[in-house]
Amino acid sequence: MSDPIAKRLFQNAVDSVELGLEDFRLAKSDPRRYVSATRNVFAGMLLLFKSWLAEESAERNYDLLRAETKEVKKRPPEEWADISEAKTVGFGEIKDRIGAKVDWARIDKLHEYRNRIEHAFISGGHGESDAIRYLAQSFLVIRDFMKNEIGEDPARRLSLDGWNTLFNEHDVHLQEELERNDAVDNLDWIDSDFAELVKHEFECPDCGSEIVTVNDATKEADGEKVRYMCRKCGKDFSYGELCAVISPRCHCSVCDDSIEPDELPIYLETGMCGWHAHIWEKEFAEE
Repeated sequence: MSDPIAKRLFQNAVDSVELGLEDFRLAKSDPRRYVSATRNVFAGMLLLFKSWLAEESAERNYDLLRAETKEVKKRPPEEWADISEAKTVGFGEIKDRIGAKVDWARIDKLHEYRNRIEHAFISGGHGESDAIRYLAQSFLVIRDFMKNEIGEDPARRLSLDGWNTLFNEHDVHLQEELERNDAVDNLDWIDSDFAELVKHEFECPDCGSEIVTVNDATKEADGEKVRYMCRKCGKDFSYGELCAVISPRCHCSVCDDSIEPDELPIYLETGMCGWHAHIWEKEFAEE
């Protein structure tokens, strides 16, 4: 983001989302927190959307960010009040102006639930289950809009606790897996089967996550030269370090011993450790 108003709105959005995610975690021991989680997450989402509208319309005196007041309708943009004093768009106008960039079905239920809690405190199992479901559905929207429309990686912009709360929700986790698969499959590999090992045999030694992907900071296409990053905790890996993590999870089909990192090419070709592959090759040659 380049516009200062958009940047300020985005940071306010991140702060609100962080508060909501913290409330969501604490609500497991104090269900009353689901109310504040709903308020903060919903407010944060609206600010995210407004930051995008501000960035997109900064050169037009923020016309997308402004509510349709008499001033906006009747006066030219150069005569509008400063945006800091203007009435900005509400939920309905935001939906109209952003359109199909957002899966609004995921947001509408949270919006309805938020309106209900503003008029009557909701407690008990039914209200809590609603809050959990609607908040969880919104997390994928936050992740996707921040990454795809605003161009900010939530794994880097949110705190580690905040990102992990988002990451651990099913829909977000599934989308991370799909994007990991695409990123790994698009690399150049000497043996394409190694991509399958990256997708299915990785487990981060720091946090236990099974999702490692290409670090966006590297522009290499060679699978042996890029840097990798655990999507949950952010730990960075070289190709060699990645092999050292993956190889103990691979086992020789003959002796069941784990594979050493430098034996991975042999394992991918034969399914065996270096020793048994050597014995098999020797016996085959003697025949």
